[in-house]
Amino acid sequence: MPSLLERPKLSNAMARALHRHIMMERERKRQEEEEVDKMMEQKMKEEQERRKKRRWKRECH
Repeated sequence: MPSLLERPKLSNAMARALHRHIMMERERKRQEEEEVDKMMEQKMKEEQERRKKRRWKRECH
């Protein structure tokens, strides 16, 4: 069984850079998810409007 090797400790600058990178990626993913949610909500509203228009046309004729 291979022995566990300890990885070298990150310098403060590298640790800060890594932390900043991780936080920026989390924020980017959160924003992407919000955009997708908004797009899905818009599509659902548009579909509901189409259904209402179709129903209205059938009732009027």
